[in-house]
Amino acid sequence: MGYMGDAGPLQALIKEHRVLGVVLNALDLEMQHLDGQPFPMESFRQALDFLTNFTHHWHLIKEEERLFPLLWEKGVPLENGPLGKLMAEHQTARNHLAAIRTHLEAAQKGDPGALTQLLSEVRVHVAFTREHMRKEEHGVFNVARTLLDQQDMERLAREFEEVEQEQIRLSFHEWHRV
Repeated sequence: MGYMGDAGPLQALIKEHRVLGVVLNALDLEMQHLDGQPFPMESFRQALDFLTNFTHHWHLIKEEERLFPLLWEKGVPLENGPLGKLMAEHQTARNHLAAIRTHLEAAQKGDPGALTQLLSEVRVHVAFTREHMRKEEHGVFNVARTLLDQQDMERLAREFEEVEQEQIRLSFHEWHRV
């Protein structure tokens, strides 16, 4: 199975969830220690950048463009089924992150209500994302373990590696452009 070892592609997605969980925990901790302290704008910006880039340019591509289509091929319904619901939740998460970015920018410009809106949106996003990851791990990943055979898992592992290589290439070109 190449770079994923014996754990396989589903375990790789779970490990990515753990990485996301660390960032969500850090945001939670930052919010708990805000009372009377200056707002840690840079910490929130870094967390937002990581969540946006890692989630959307690394993790969700594997789910939306590789795992979910393979499950659909195996008969898991897309429309009005678990895959469609998870894809809708992915869009909701994207919307949360866009709102967080908007509120963060407004807070930086001195908008007095933006900080309250930002913290509210971060709390919603953190709780939403934790529940979403739980649904994937205890729902669709278990379905995948049942439906996908060794050949499917090897295909998925290759495709995940291709996604990562492409994202590394695109990131390098973006960095090089700067």
